Amino acid sequence: NSISYLVNASKVNFYADPQLITLTSEINEYSLEFDLQLINSKITGMIVNSDDISIGLNNVTIVAISLDGFSGQSVTDASGHYEIQNLNPGRYYELTVSKNGYTSLSTTIVELNSEVAELENIEMIPNNRTIYGGVKNQNGEYLEGVNISLEAIGFNLISTTNINGEYSFSNLAP
Repeated sequence: NSISYLVNASKVNFYADPQLITLTSEINEYSLEFDLQLINSKITGMIVNSDDISIGLNNVTIVAISLDGFSGQSVTDASGHYEIQNLNPGRYYELTVSKNGYTSLSTTIVELNSEVAELENIEMIPNNRTIYGGVKNQNGEYLEGVNISLEAIGFNLISTTNINGEYSFSNLAP
């Protein structure tokens, strides 16, 4: 007979690999040693407006998550700079950025092999795109009260034509 146990050691700002140990009826005592590593690496950079990369974006939330679940997050300062601290080195982190009224242009993967990974600018594009138009009948007369629907993955919008047969959807992501 034997039973396996997964044993973890934990301390704030430290990391140790979990260890698997199998206990048998023949042995009464088992010894495990853990080597805790200080988690002091960080990812730094800047989030900018893609329409004008000289403009840093404030209040952008940046989240870094590794494949094995280590994570950290930060919010940009007034000039668009961020610093995600207390990350565990030797891992790949996927960065996601979010800000109301903006869309991220790409996914950023960071290999964190040292104390600091300084990244190139991450660009976000403003959700300032507009779709507009008009609706006419077969005689070329504009129609009021026509429902126009806009669908994309994750949301649906509806606009209704005005007295001039005009509709619009604004603040759209590219």
